[in-house]
Amino acid sequence: MADRCPKTRALSALLDGQTPPRQRRNLLAHIDHCAACGEMLRELETLRDRLHALPPERLGFDLGAVIEARIRAHSRPSGRTRRPALRWLLFPLGGAAALTLGLHLGSTLLRPPAGDVPQGPAMLTMAVFDPIPPGNLCPVPKSCPSGNDFR
Repeated sequence: MADRCPKTRALSALLDGQTPPRQRRNLLAHIDHCAACGEMLRELETLRDRLHALPPERLGFDLGAVIEARIRAHSRPSGRTRRPALRWLLFPLGGAAALTLGLHLGSTLLRPPAGDVPQGPAMLTMAVFDPIPPGNLCPVPKSCPSGNDFR
């Protein structure tokens, strides 16, 4: 019978008088035949009676008045006066600072750092594709593309 028993919420609503008449009749008929639901209803009645017997709690102050006073204090204008004439400078100055920083950071990507530049003679990057590798003897003096005039 426990699989068809009403939930605790339905029993609590019955106890508080918040159930429609038809559902009330069905719940009371079920409670007459189900010992577990009858016990649960008695426990809920005992709990309700004990809660109503407690003395009412009172705050030592009015919380609403405290909140309203804080809202009023926060919404009051401060003694400082704002200068709207200088406010228009914020956007152009911010844009100029962002543009300057962007140009500076972008230029660091284009030029190599000072420590990575080789100190010797400039190397030819396409020398790998020469017909004669560097350091070999030339079979014919005119076939070697070198900068010296030993031909």
